[in-house]
Amino acid sequence: LTTLMTKHKLNISYKESYGKKKILPYQNKIVIPYFMYIDDFEINNPLGSHASVHSISAIYYSFPLTDQSKLVNIYLAALIKSVDMKHFGNDSCLNKLICQINDLEVNGIIIDTPCGTKE
Repeated sequence: LTTLMTKHKLNISYKESYGKKKILPYQNKIVIPYFMYIDDFEINNPLGSHASVHSISAIYYSFPLTDQSKLVNIYLAALIKSVDMKHFGNDSCLNKLICQINDLEVNGIIIDTPCGTKE
């Protein structure tokens, strides 16, 4: 992924054919890519991470247009008990988050730009 940012313009070009295919239906819209990832951590065990009742799955997202190594550019999407993820499965535990992401994809948000209002 390569980005070029200037004062009034933002160009995003995809190296992968997958990325190019994903944005084809949105040619007249602003598309902001993002990355989501999950990591388990233990709240009562600072020395190691072993699956226990105190393990939590944290789901984060970040934008490739920012320095992803900086904590300020990593955002929390959800916290779920790891035992719940194992017991109920991803579909049940991530249902609300997936619905919100799908709503954003379908309905988008309105952004005011120097060229007018964009979706």
